[in-house]
Amino acid sequence: MAKDLTSSNLDRKNILNNNVAIQEIYQQVGFWGFKHDGKFRFTKQQLAEYFEVDIRTIERIVENYREEILESGYEIYTGNRLKDFKNKIADFVKRVNN
Repeated sequence: MAKDLTSSNLDRKNILNNNVAIQEIYQQVGFWGFKHDGKFRFTKQQLAEYFEVDIRTIERIVENYREEILESGYEIYTGNRLKDFKNKIADFVKRVNN
């Protein structure tokens, strides 16, 4: 029987901490982030587009479930980390488009 991830914080954490499961999810749904600092990263815009919601919905969910989401690895890049992330994405896009 499948677990109900909408009601179990522990089950969600178990999946998020299972790199094999995460890789399989990415493969099955065809939704890949950009690998940075050893983890796949996604922008709020990517999430909004994937779930077909307004970006404000993503922001509300992050705010309402902030503690759980932070424990699961949510980060906000600022300063040099953000600059490095943007530069790596720009370099990747250039390589793909050439």
